[in-house]
Amino acid sequence: MIRFLQNTWKELGRSIFVGERYEKNVRGISVGAGLVLLVNLITGTMNFSQGYYQALVSSVALSVISMLIIYFMAFRDKRRVACIIGVVGISLIYTYDAVTISAGQSLVIFWTLLLPWAFCYLVSVRAGIIMSVHFSILYLMLFYTPLRQFVELSYPEIVVQRFPILYIADSFLCTYIMVQYHKNTLHQMDYADELIRAKEDADRANKAKSDFLANMSHEIRTPINAVLGMNEMILRESLKARDQVPKDQTALRGAFTEISGCAGNVDSAGHNLLAIINDILDFSKIESGKMELAEADYKFSSVLNDVSNMISFKAADKGLDFSVDVDSGLPDGLYGDEVRVRQVITNILNNAIKYTKEGCVRLSVRMKEGTAVREGEPVELVIAVKDTGIGIHRDDMDKLFTKFERVDMEHNSTVEGTGLGLA
Repeated sequence: MIRFLQNTWKELGRSIFVGERYEKNVRGISVGAGLVLLVNLITGTMNFSQGYYQALVSSVALSVISMLIIYFMAFRDKRRVACIIGVVGISLIYTYDAVTISAGQSLVIFWTLLLPWAFCYLVSVRAGIIMSVHFSILYLMLFYTPLRQFVELSYPEIVVQRFPILYIADSFLCTYIMVQYHKNTLHQMDYADELIRAKEDADRANKAKSDFLANMSHEIRTPINAVLGMNEMILRESLKARDQVPKDQTALRGAFTEISGCAGNVDSAGHNLLAIINDILDFSKIESGKMELAEADYKFSSVLNDVSNMISFKAADKGLDFSVDVDSGLPDGLYGDEVRVRQVITNILNNAIKYTKEGCVRLSVRMKEGTAVREGEPVELVIAVKDTGIGIHRDDMDKLFTKFERVDMEHNSTVEGTGLGLA
């Protein structure tokens, strides 16, 4: 029960002065304050003409407060100031009315309950609840304590008997209506926010699909064109060698070397196309929740050796210096998905090689600082790659782990790939 009340109190503290509701609530409060101002100007004039100067104080004060609320709410956009003026001002005026027991004020108190309190609830429902409790206690003291003798001098017996019950019922009804309005408004706002978020997610998903198809059509077309082009070269050179067989051995070797080079390019383009398709399949598995890690014991040195051998050849082809630095205290026997660990390291190194024209690429593997090696407990590896490549602009850092996102396409349009591969 205590937790329920705490959560309810917290919910009532949430503002409904946001989005489309803001102008609507400001108009509602301004209209309410305007009505209070109008009625108090009329009653104030009547009280003045009939000589009810005690009642005139309340009418004048309520008129001034109403004008201040309209000013700070509608013209200055100061909701908190309007809330303080409304709550403090109305509390003082009604307390003054109750204590002075001004003759003829009973009916005024009834209608003033609804309008001034209504916009206080709208501005701050919790402040309105506190006001309800305050006035309920105040009038119970007036009608059920020795102070009743003063009340009987100014009010008829029927009012003295029924006023507290009517007052508390009116206060409860006002509280209930405004709390329900506040909660319903919050629920509508939450529902509207959910719809907006769902629409934004759908738009992003639609844009992502469009971008994906555009990127894939470009990426897949590149290796396919290479395969078709190189295959045409192979066919052409093969037919040429068949119809015009070179007579000396050197020319014959040259012909076969050229054919082998084209076949090698076909093989490279084919592997590139296969890698792209594997990436697409991997992401499809991840998004459908079917990607499973095949965990088993493996030798980390074997993973590093395989990766180093593969990368070193690529680095050598580009004239890059490739080196590996491994922490000597790193355990060799690990448990996990060896294939995925190798894939992560390979993707990072491939990016380094791909975007480095000259210089060096350095792979370092460390344990996280402060990590102790204990059998059966996790080890956090810190795998870092340093290169002398083109680097990444700071503004593009948030794209590092975005699927099929490539950075600086203007300068990297000639580099093959579907993105940085870190997603």
